[in-house]
Amino acid sequence: MAQAPEDAAAIARLCAGLPLALCTAAALLADTPTRPLSSLAQALRAEHSRLDRLRREDRAVRAAFELSHQHLDQDHARLFRLLPLNPGHDLATESAARLADVDVPQAEEMLQDLARSHLIEPGPVWGRWRLHDLVRLYADEAGHAYADPDQRDAARIRLLDFYEAFTWAANTHLDLQPGTRTHYFADRDGALSWLDAECDSLVAAVTMATAHGRHETSAALAVYLVEFLHFRRLFDSSITISTVAMAACRVLGDHVGELTMLNNLGTALHQTRRFDEAIETLTRAAATARSLNDRHGEGIALTNLGNALHEVRRLEEAIDAHTRAAVFAGETGDLHLQATALNNLGLALRELRRFEEAIDAHTRAVDIADEIGDRRLEGMSLTKEAATAARQSGDRRRESAVLNELGGTLREVRRFTEAVDAYTRAVEIALELGDLHPAGLLQTNIVYAQALALGPQGRPPS
Repeated sequence: MAQAPEDAAAIARLCAGLPLALCTAAALLADTPTRPLSSLAQALRAEHSRLDRLRREDRAVRAAFELSHQHLDQDHARLFRLLPLNPGHDLATESAARLADVDVPQAEEMLQDLARSHLIEPGPVWGRWRLHDLVRLYADEAGHAYADPDQRDAARIRLLDFYEAFTWAANTHLDLQPGTRTHYFADRDGALSWLDAECDSLVAAVTMATAHGRHETSAALAVYLVEFLHFRRLFDSSITISTVAMAACRVLGDHVGELTMLNNLGTALHQTRRFDEAIETLTRAAATARSLNDRHGEGIALTNLGNALHEVRRLEEAIDAHTRAAVFAGETGDLHLQATALNNLGLALRELRRFEEAIDAHTRAVDIADEIGDRRLEGMSLTKEAATAARQSGDRRRESAVLNELGGTLREVRRFTEAVDAYTRAVEIALELGDLHPAGLLQTNIVYAQALALGPQGRPPS
């Protein structure tokens, strides 16, 4: 630089003083130490002349990108142009390997080379990579120009197939016992970690698949993702993919798939407190199942519908929905669904102070859960073992909900001190998870139980 200050100044000027462009220019010089500064300055001027209709800052950055792109060998340049096909904000080495159709070690080496050229950046954890927004725009533009030689469409299909296969495998792990291994993941924690890392890309891939006519992939990805999204309470994302996938199912004439998406959408709308929309969607789901003579699907829809009706205090309708759901589940042999419907039925009956019927429904739910060995469902059936069962399953939100329902039962039998304790523990968990709205509702339960404990005169009842 000291030997050619005018050329150095010209390069800085042509880079508009932008760090990204300056780093790219510096990387070009570092790769070819014998290259004189005047050569790089001349090349940048040439690129500017081709981009003279752009803003000064854009010309500087794009000129630097163009030179870096030209400096890459064929394989690196192709990978660089394919990277924007990934719809998420970053991507894993494994995803890049699918795009380039190379093995993972080769992809990792190529990605490191691109990072040294300042065309991509390593992510916050090893094995993930991202493109600056401006680089992504340039690479995508170049990718369209080279679409045929790069076999861009085939690369997109490989990526979507990879995401579909791994999302299916990860989803199967969500209900497996700890320590279970599969071909793709060592255990449930590994599957969850992968889903957490790829969530942004997977949600966007549902829309990308539909946009490129891969309707089957769009629907499959949505089915495999929903349980994870609901587990992480990412209900807005669930609404997005369910809506997109439902349209894909209609294109395919897949009425069973459309029913699944209606159920998923209704559940997510319920969880985001859009109760009227949830009720409308789940009513459509039940009607669709009925038209298909799908008693099991109708039972699922009615269970979800009953929960939404309960939220808006349409309790008689909720009781009817849960009662029919339990019957359909029993007829089709789905004991898990039957126990769930009976437990929900008990909650609605208790709200109407029909305690004997509520106890009967909960008792039947507990018996079925015990029969099938479903500790998670047993935990939602208001037994003394409820919180322990939920805690053992690792589901903290379910544990909080169980403690809340347990508090309600204890309150009704006038065991107020125990009820306050259960509610307090439920609030603590909700606050730990950042669930402020449920925590606020639970606080009112504590106050109510404490007031009942004091009796009408502000004293403990005799």
